[in-house]
Amino acid sequence: MTASLEDLIAKQKWFHSIDFGGGAISPGRFGRNVPPNYTLYGVFEFLRGLALKGARVVDVGTMDGLVAFIAKTAGAAQVIATDMARRETFEAGRARLNLDIDYRVPITALELPNMLSEERADVVVMAGVLYHVLDPLAVMVACRQSLKLGGYAIVETMYLFDEGNARMSFNPADTTARGVDHANVFWRPSRSALEGMFELTGFEVISSIAVDGRIATLGRARRPSEISARGARVGLIHRSYMKYVNYREAIDFDALERATGPLCGVTYRGPVGHRRLYPALHRPQVPFQPAWNPATRQVRYRNAARSAWFHGREVVASTLADLRKVR
Repeated sequence: MTASLEDLIAKQKWFHSIDFGGGAISPGRFGRNVPPNYTLYGVFEFLRGLALKGARVVDVGTMDGLVAFIAKTAGAAQVIATDMARRETFEAGRARLNLDIDYRVPITALELPNMLSEERADVVVMAGVLYHVLDPLAVMVACRQSLKLGGYAIVETMYLFDEGNARMSFNPADTTARGVDHANVFWRPSRSALEGMFELTGFEVISSIAVDGRIATLGRARRPSEISARGARVGLIHRSYMKYVNYREAIDFDALERATGPLCGVTYRGPVGHRRLYPALHRPQVPFQPAWNPATRQVRYRNAARSAWFHGREVVASTLADLRKVR
């Protein structure tokens, strides 16, 4: 017998905290004293800024389905939710909300282009995925290949908040305090490295939002010649890489330049550039997001102070990197 949503809320481990209405709220992976789903706050802001009516949206690594549910409620014509393993919580939530979402498992991020061979997506959301994969650049390539020209990618990941230069941390060998004690965390980029990965693989960086030790970045799929990269070497690679007959990766810059086919009709009307959110003070304006009710007011202050520490370190690192460029 299939378990009811209420039974799953009471007994099952949930990744997302979801307000299904009528007092049915899944617990999520954080306790009461942490803002629910705070790692997705940047993603929420980008989804609010995108005009999704009629769009084809793919939510990669959907887990319990919160992002997919929000996208469908925002008017997306088709939402495809993928994951590496089936979750009963997703299926129960989709049924309770009566949302027509195409659930495809098991699908890896690298399989997206083949999965979407009939029609590319307008928007791909990849939250909490990039630091789990062995080859993050290949995943970014797959993401770009899955989008229509002009389409949008939202990538949310752990990042090196205290590094202003283009650096990647290989977590398994990181013996510093930066290291994360999880067996499924491999790579963490700095913001400039992540933006460079976007640009290299065929995206114009539109905006980024830092939330403590996490960052969400919004990129738009462009032809290489249309991308004004922050680093000159990216442009050099776009112009010259395909001339090296003895070096080939899974990306063809010449093919991206010749891109034809349907264009993405989605527009973005949100803020551009880089900004920071304080989870303890922010109120996400998306459906199904529970309100945060910490045990005491002091808990909220402690969370805000924690965010200030993260963001302060980021500001210092970025400032020092800029000063080095001037010299």
